[in-house]
Amino acid sequence: MSASDLATCQELFACWGVGGFHGPDRDANFDKFISPDCVIDYRFGTTHPALKPFDGIFHGKEGFFQNMGIHGIFDWQDMKVEFLPGPQDSVLIYMDCVAAVRATGKASTERTVCILQVFLREGKVYKSVYCFNGAAGWEALL
Repeated sequence: MSASDLATCQELFACWGVGGFHGPDRDANFDKFISPDCVIDYRFGTTHPALKPFDGIFHGKEGFFQNMGIHGIFDWQDMKVEFLPGPQDSVLIYMDCVAAVRATGKASTERTVCILQVFLREGKVYKSVYCFNGAAGWEALL
């Protein structure tokens, strides 16, 4: 992992945090940060119908934006983030937050802990793998 990979992940995360992948600049932001052949591994084992479309492996731009749709359901409150050097020349993004349902405002009583392992090639994310404490807390909110 290079210092520039770490900086890219920090910039990408800041862009995501202000809605940069949901507004009019979403395509330009995708092109800036994400490889067109990206693979997003977001398997978390849900059977809940509201979450099932976001559980799986997603490919390319269309898959990336399908996966981003989960942010239309949840807000991530009181987010704490750390960026760390990871194995296999990756960046680890550690996220700790409270999930809340946008439509109702109902928030979890437990914090959600996620670790995102990001792999970059030529300054863009080509693969990311999500590891976290499961969907049971999210499902209970819905």
